[in-house]
Amino acid sequence: MEIIPFIHLKKNKIFSADQMLSVKEIKELVEEGKNLYVLDDDGIKNDEPNLTLYQQLSERYSLWIDNGPRNLDDVFDSVTAGATTILLRTTLWQKGNISDIQETVENMVYVSFDFRKQEPTDNNIMIPTDIEGVVIIRGNKSEESFKTDELVRTLCKKYKTYITDTDDRNETYWNSIGVQGLLIPIKQKETVNNDGI
Repeated sequence: MEIIPFIHLKKNKIFSADQMLSVKEIKELVEEGKNLYVLDDDGIKNDEPNLTLYQQLSERYSLWIDNGPRNLDDVFDSVTAGATTILLRTTLWQKGNISDIQETVENMVYVSFDFRKQEPTDNNIMIPTDIEGVVIIRGNKSEESFKTDELVRTLCKKYKTYITDTDDRNETYWNSIGVQGLLIPIKQKETVNNDGI
């Protein structure tokens, strides 16, 4: 199973596991050449993606950018800034179809669903054709997990499916229901004091 480090951009700052990080710290914590999943709230909520941060990060990583593009120009801006994989949100992507993206840029296209804000049901999951797969952003509530898991099983039968989790120790469980990969927040290294504690 693929494990992809996950960061969250909010108000032009980088967060992971509710800790603020700098680009330099990410470079110290994540091996060069890896995929890096970027959930950009500024792009999703305000249509103001953090393109400068993408450029800095793309020097070392293959970026999966989830910033809520609304049109082909938004996609092109993200690709120009360094995105290698584009994530669409069907609630925001209203213009054109996926094949328009694939004809313009040669990047992979996934659909992203944020279950932290939306009750996961079969009725509100609309998946366009011609995509590589789906990404599910989950909350931390255990009662949500039960509802989400059945839907994830269904999606895994049809699509390459990635899902957020707080810990890679759950890899065996997600693998058993068909998840292709986990998006795990970057964790800062534990500091050790001079007493070895």
